[in-house]
Amino acid sequence: MTPPTVTVISGAASGSGRATAARLAARGDHVALLDMDARKLEATAGSIREAGGRVESWHVDVRDRSAIERACAGVVEKLGSITCVFSNAGITGRQ
Repeated sequence: MTPPTVTVISGAASGSGRATAARLAARGDHVALLDMDARKLEATAGSIREAGGRVESWHVDVRDRSAIERACAGVVEKLGSITCVFSNAGITGRQ
């Protein structure tokens, strides 16, 4: 049996990140959600769990390299080796 695909999705709390996470989880992928908006992130993870998907989430700022490294280590520990990354986080305006 082939192990499931493990997909990391940044910007996963809303929009195309949320939609992609739901679609991949529905087809059987294990999804790791990363986002700065903790409230929306947990809502997204909860809806995927309610639909029977395997999901874990990390509240991180993708501009923080060490936070990303910690999140990726957590993904491997909880879901298995990372197979795919959807780099979806974006920043609007000047920071």
